Amino acid sequence: MRIKCLLFASFISAVPSLASAGTIDFLGMGNAEIVTVAGVRNVRTWAGELTWSWLDGKPAGGDQSFYSYCVDLLNNAIDLQYNVSVKSTNGMLTDGMVSTPGAAQKAAWLFNSFASSAHASSGDALATGLQLAIWEVLFDDGLSLVYNANAGNRFYVTAASAA
Repeated sequence: MRIKCLLFASFISAVPSLASAGTIDFLGMGNAEIVTVAGVRNVRTWAGELTWSWLDGKPAGGDQSFYSYCVDLLNNAIDLQYNVSVKSTNGMLTDGMVSTPGAAQKAAWLFNSFASSAHASSGDALATGLQLAIWEVLFDDGLSLVYNANAGNRFYVTAASAA
């Protein structure tokens, strides 16, 4: 999952009025596990936290490394450096890549409400579940992670751990 336009990251919700630019480096997966999803894209992929490091100085109040969640199910993450704009998730989320009304705001709410506890958990299930919920609100207007032909699901989970 290449991070295209925005990054839900651990430092963002803590700094509501921050707006700056920086360069980050992808370090790998944090709490995550492999899942299989279908609909908008049929793929077996990692779901959960992505870990990053600041290369040119961290934002005030942030840590040198941080985690985020993918918002772009249509592209693969690659191990590169990215230039990013740091903004608050409060009220700024409008991005033409999603068609479900309010989807970006729902994804921001999920991140702001659950990322901290998922990150602090000792297992991968909470972070994976949060990632799947973020993709669900961004890519599907149905109400279930299970395929329903009558609902016209564009995103559904076909395989994940029991946790």
